Amino acid sequence: MTAFITRDLAPDSDFLYLLSREGWQVNGFSLLEFEGVPFSYPRVDWIFFYSKNGIKFFFEQEEYANEKLAVMSKASAEYLLEYNMKADFIGTGDADTTAPTFLKMAKGKRVLFPHAKNSRHSIRKIIENEIDVIDVLVYENRKITDFPPSNAAVLVFTSPMNVEAYFEKYELKEKQKLVAIGHTTATKLAELGFENIKIAIEPNEMALAETVLSIY
Repeated sequence: MTAFITRDLAPDSDFLYLLSREGWQVNGFSLLEFEGVPFSYPRVDWIFFYSKNGIKFFFEQEEYANEKLAVMSKASAEYLLEYNMKADFIGTGDADTTAPTFLKMAKGKRVLFPHAKNSRHSIRKIIENEIDVIDVLVYENRKITDFPPSNAAVLVFTSPMNVEAYFEKYELKEKQKLVAIGHTTATKLAELGFENIKIAIEPNEMALAETVLSIY
């Protein structure tokens, strides 16, 4: 069996390991490219990171100034540890469940949202009337156009923008199955008319691999 994921896979990737162990052939690369941009921001109470890229491009330019740190998911919390910092709040990876829980801690506070140029602002849109929002662009994300179609049995998408990049160029082949990292990505696939989309129970590589294995 074969799987393609819209993510650059490290040698120690859980997704690569778990599927390879079961005899799958795995290929993966991102359909996006990223570039940091200069930024500045005022004093805030919280910094909310949507993704690993937000963390990466933020701390490439800024030093930690003792603000409380919030992240969208466990994967981002683990990535934050690589910068010797610990998240004060960890979301579920889903905006609808994360936003109200975070609001209990941040209501009335000034919250900074480092984001990409094409961010959906999923958390901020839900709670912006009850916090003091500071948006700051820290990186640009662009779709790449020079990549081949995948013949894999299962296509695994890790963001709505990766969905757009792939299906702006190629069609879903007969019998190919679709897996989404979360509900936002699944919604984008559904908007394009696709059905029977499998959604990982958590937004991480282990859950994605388990979802792929559950199909066959």
